[in-house]
Amino acid sequence: MFSPTMESEVEIYLFKPTFQFKVIGTIEARGMAEGDLIDLLTFSNPTEKKDMDLATRALRREAASIGAHGVIVLKQGQVRVSSSATERRIVGAAIRNLDMGTTQDDGTEKYIVVEGGYCNENSDCVRGLSCNNHMCVWPAGFKRPTSAR
Repeated sequence: MFSPTMESEVEIYLFKPTFQFKVIGTIEARGMAEGDLIDLLTFSNPTEKKDMDLATRALRREAASIGAHGVIVLKQGQVRVSSSATERRIVGAAIRNLDMGTTQDDGTEKYIVVEGGYCNENSDCVRGLSCNNHMCVWPAGFKRPTSAR
């Protein structure tokens, strides 16, 4: 639908941005670092930071490939995949910045809806909400995020 953007220009957001945007897709990325020579010599495992760096790079790459300007992180976590390895998993909403003066190639508009708002499909809702009976709600069993104070 959109021309690809540059990976280096894709921003990662932990909270809803203050500018107007529209969600153009959902992205999942994983990062699992392999041990290097120093890890082997010191009998240590690759760090979670390395996993996070790899997952973030993958997230930017996927977002750029569909023409996103940014990604709002909806869910992330470190998962043990073996006795000696972990993997960072990130799920995010790929967004286009409407304040940049860009429009959707097919001319249609997508409205971004918050909890309790009217929607037609899941991609209308932000921050992990789902469209249920035309209302953005938290999916069953989903732990609602708390805001930092």
